[in-house]
Order: sequence, then structure tokens, then C-alpha cells
Amino acid sequence: MKRIRMINLLVGIVAVLLLAPLANADTLNVTLTDPNPTVVQSATQTVVQFFGTVSNPSLTDDIYVYADATSSATGTTVDDSLFQPFLIPANNMSGVFEIFDVDLDPGLGPGTYNGIFTFLGGADGGAFSVFDDLVDINFSVTVTAPTTTAPEPGSLLLLAAGLASLVFFMRRSVTSNS
Repeated sequence: MKRIRMINLLVGIVAVLLLAPLANADTLNVTLTDPNPTVVQSATQTVVQFFGTVSNPSLTDDIYVYADATSSATGTTVDDSLFQPFLIPANNMSGVFEIFDVDLDPGLGPGTYNGIFTFLGGADGGAFSVFDDLVDINFSVTVTAPTTTAPEPGSLLLLAAGLASLVFFMRRSVTSNS
């Protein structure tokens, strides 16, 4: 009896291991060129572009991407107007393309602002019937304060010496003409 249970358990484990790859949900791999850019704080709206590649790790299923979803920090807006439904064939990778933009509100203070961009779709043969969460792309934008330049003390000293020389020569020329 113990031997039959042991054989059944062993057959069950082998079946799970062999069928596990078939049970995986559809996924995509997305690599952003620069997932954490840094921009300087601005009094006007700033647009940060995010470029990347999309690849389909499945060896058998074409993955259809139908829609997207976004969330982002206050003061930022994810512009997904570039999004168009697309197909990534099995075991294939796209070239680099612009995936989305992030619009930063004017005068947004220094700090790091995070967001998520999600591709929705699945391997349904192009029937537009599956809207699984294929991949969540985490990104952030770091806003830094603008830098101001102050003249170095040596520059100020040189300017003062130049002005003093100018005044000296102007007085000298006025006194020699009179």
C-alpha cells in the first residue's frame, strides 16, 4: 500500500514539473532605456520620454497587447497617447521605441516621483478577449533644483581692478586736456 502511494506521489510530482511551463500566464519582458531619468525643475511643463524594448519569452504563443493602465505620483501625468495595440510574436523582441511620456506639472518641487505603466492583453489569437496584466513597468523621474552660478572672488577682483584702471585713465585724460 505504501509503495502504491509512493508511486502515485512520484507520478504527481513529475506531472506537475512537466506541465508547469504550460500553466504559466502570458508575460512580456520590457526594458526601459532609462527607467530613472533626472530633470531640472522648471516653471513650464516638462515632458520626459521613456523608450524601451518589449520581448516575448514564450517559445510558442504570440502575445497581443490591447491596452495599458497607468498610475503616477501627484504632479505627474503619464501620457499614453502613443499607445497602439500591437503583437509580439513568440520568442521575438521589438526594436527600441517610445513607450510613454510623463508630463511634469510646472514648478514641481525637487524630489523623486514614481509611477507604473502596465501592458494588458494575452495570447488569444487576436480576438481582443484577454486583458491579463502582462507586465508592470516601474519608473521614476527625479526632479532637481536649478543651479545658479555665482562669480568667483577672483573674477570680482579682476572686474574691480579693470573698473579702477578705467576710472584712473579717464581722470588722467580729463586732467591732461584741461
